[in-house]
Amino acid sequence: MYLKAVFGNATSQYEVGMALKNTQIPNAVPSSLIWLERAALQGHADACLRLANYHIHHKHDPDTAIRFLKHAPQEGDGFAQALLGQLLLNQYTNLIDYQRMDDQNRAGHADSQPLTELDRYIVGLAHSSNANIPKLNNKKLSNNDLYLALNQLNYAIDKNQPLAMHAKAIYILEYAAAK
Repeated sequence: MYLKAVFGNATSQYEVGMALKNTQIPNAVPSSLIWLERAALQGHADACLRLANYHIHHKHDPDTAIRFLKHAPQEGDGFAQALLGQLLLNQYTNLIDYQRMDDQNRAGHADSQPLTELDRYIVGLAHSSNANIPKLNNKKLSNNDLYLALNQLNYAIDKNQPLAMHAKAIYILEYAAAK
């Protein structure tokens, strides 16, 4: 198996990565991640998902998770596409939310509509993590990103993925009309 991994077999690279991940060897995680990344970059679906989950839950880095999920093949149960669609849609809607808050702050709330429950929640998040705001404000809303997100969600919805159904429903209810 190791020899096949060395010579570029994606399945063997994934298996070596998982074997390292599941050992008690100290400092095996970095080596595991290297092998999983090699497999993911060749389109190994499970490696793509494992790395995306790692970067979401351990590194809090959705951009890297998105990068790996974009390598996942359009096959299987559609979970990778649901997750990719949700992450892309989250980036898109986060920018809309911060723009809404910025517009309301500039208007002084005098002529603006009352805050919705979602807006109050987002304001609360913004005050607790102001470090994220400049990074978000430097990004531009891209219709291509939205198009990719919705395509990924639609694919996953066709596979009956509840995550995709939920993400698209929230988008339609809260954001589609404002577009």
